[in-house]
Amino acid sequence: MAFKAFFVFIILLHFASFHNSAIVKGNNLNDLISERKQELPLKSVLTKQGDTYDCVNVYEQPSLKHPSLRNHRIQMRPSHKIRKMLAKMKHKKLPPGVQHAKIKLSEACPKGTIPILRVADKDLSKNISNLYKPQSNEGDQNLEFAGIYTQTTPDKKYQSNLATVSVYNPQVKPHQYSSAAISVEAGNGADFNQIQIGWTVYPDLFNGDTRTHWYFKMINNGNLSECYNLNCLGFVQTSTQVAIGAAIDKVSKYSTEDQVVLRFSIIRDEGSAVRTATWWLVVYHGDNDYDPIGYFPATQFNELAGGADKLQWGGYVLSSRDDNTSPPMGSGHFDNGVYQRTCFMSQVELVDHNFDLVDSLTGVQTSISRCYLAGDESYKNEQTGYSFCFGGRGGTDFICDYP
Repeated sequence: MAFKAFFVFIILLHFASFHNSAIVKGNNLNDLISERKQELPLKSVLTKQGDTYDCVNVYEQPSLKHPSLRNHRIQMRPSHKIRKMLAKMKHKKLPPGVQHAKIKLSEACPKGTIPILRVADKDLSKNISNLYKPQSNEGDQNLEFAGIYTQTTPDKKYQSNLATVSVYNPQVKPHQYSSAAISVEAGNGADFNQIQIGWTVYPDLFNGDTRTHWYFKMINNGNLSECYNLNCLGFVQTSTQVAIGAAIDKVSKYSTEDQVVLRFSIIRDEGSAVRTATWWLVVYHGDNDYDPIGYFPATQFNELAGGADKLQWGGYVLSSRDDNTSPPMGSGHFDNGVYQRTCFMSQVELVDHNFDLVDSLTGVQTSISRCYLAGDESYKNEQTGYSFCFGGRGGTDFICDYP
C-alpha cells in the first residue's frame, strides 16, 4: 500500500513539473530571445545611417506582451472624428529653407506589419529585458526645463497638444540628455501620468549614439520611472513606414535659413466607450501628409484616461546628480526672437475640452531654469501661428554660459 501511494505521488509530481514548465514556456527571457531569433521578417529595410528595420507582424510587436493587452484588438487608425481633426492640424507652408525632418523609411513595410529595429545578438538580451523595466529614473537626476505650459484645468480636460519644433544636435556627455518635446500630463505624485514626444540626444538610451533621434516616453499609473519608445509595454504601433526612435539624418544649421523641423501631435480619441479611448501619437511629413504612428490605450492610465490637465512645450536637459555640468539645450544658444539661432516651436496649438482646435493660446505660463531661457511667446501670423523660442548653452554649478 505504501509503495502504491509513493508511486502515485511520483506521477503527480512529474505532472506538476510538466504543467509548470508549460506555463512558463514563452514567458521567460530565454524563450523570448529564442522566439525573436527564430522570427523571419517578411521584409527588411536598411537606412542611410546603417540601421536595419525588420517588418514584423503587427500582432507580434513586443509591447503586446503586456498582460493588460492580452487579446487586444488593434485599432489600425484613429476614428473618423479624429481624422477630420488631424486634417485641420496640417502644417502651413514652410518658409524658404525650412524642411521637415525625414523619419520615414525609404520603403514601407507590407500591410499588416510594422518596422522594428534589428539589434545585434550581443544586445538582444538587454533589449528584451528592457521591456520589463523602466529606462531610467529622473528622480535620481538633475532635470531642467525651459518653455511654456498651460494652467491646470481639472474640470476642463485638454484633448490634444501639437507643435512644430526645430531640430538640432546639441553635444552631451554620457549620462546626460538634451531634448525638445511636447507633452500631455495629469495627476501629481504617485498618480502622475505623462505622454511626451519630440527629439533627443541621449547616448545612454541609444547605445552610445550621439545622433539626434525622435522619441516618445510615457509615465503611467504609479510608475514614476519613465519608459521610452518600444520599451513601453502597452504602446501599440500601427505605422508601416515610421520607424520608432529613428535617427534624424539632417538637423538645423545655426544662424542660417537651413532649418529642419518636426511636427508632432498627441491626441485623445474617445472611441465608442471609455475603455476604447486611446492617446494617438501623430507625425506630419508635409502639408498634406500625416502619419498616425500608434497609440496608448487609455486603460494604461488613471489620470490621463479622460484627458489632460496640463500641456507643456519646450526643452529638457538632464544630467546625473554627481555631474556639476549641464549640457546645451536646443541650438545651444538663446537669442530671443531670432529663430535662425535659437530653437523654436511654431504653430503651437491645442484641442480643448469641447474638441475645438485652438491656435491662439491664452493663459499660458513661461518656465525658465538656471541656465536656460524661453521667450517671444505670442501669436505671430497665420503661417507661424503661436510660437516661442528656448534654449541655452548650459554650464556648471556656479557659472551659466549665457550668450
